[in-house]
Amino acid sequence: AAWKHVVATLDDALEYSREIGAFRPGAAALLKGAAEDRWTLTIASGGFGFYIRELLGPNLRAVSRLIHNELTFEPHGTTLHFNNEGFESPHFGGCKGKVIAHVLATETAPVVFCGDGRSDGGAVAYADHPRVSLFAVPGRELAERCKATAAAYSPFETFDSVIATLNVD
Repeated sequence: AAWKHVVATLDDALEYSREIGAFRPGAAALLKGAAEDRWTLTIASGGFGFYIRELLGPNLRAVSRLIHNELTFEPHGTTLHFNNEGFESPHFGGCKGKVIAHVLATETAPVVFCGDGRSDGGAVAYADHPRVSLFAVPGRELAERCKATAAAYSPFETFDSVIATLNVD
């Protein structure tokens, strides 16, 4: 999809992402645990890879798989690319439920899913799976959807509370 009204250079977009981008508290510990092979970290985001990679910086090495959308910056606008082969969604760039299904099918470890937005709704279908723990930010769309469907979830504000449930020594 072409976004002719969004005219910027990649450098401008990276600078802006550094100005406004931030991870939730506890993200450094989550990334450190993944870098130490205490758990496998997949990031599935409806955001754009260029700024996710920029914000992760050297911590990108800790990420096993990064699923994201992308923008191509052109002189007369940007072009959106859904970079989620195998995880397509009719409403979003990637279906988080399909990501969970893939991880369940290819790995044996428990799956811990953390989300907050509308694009995380596919995860609700796995809330009662015995290997899945679903975490949602209180008051945000994913938590509200869990409440509306009586899906099991744990509220979280920081990744520290998520890490505490992993029980990994």
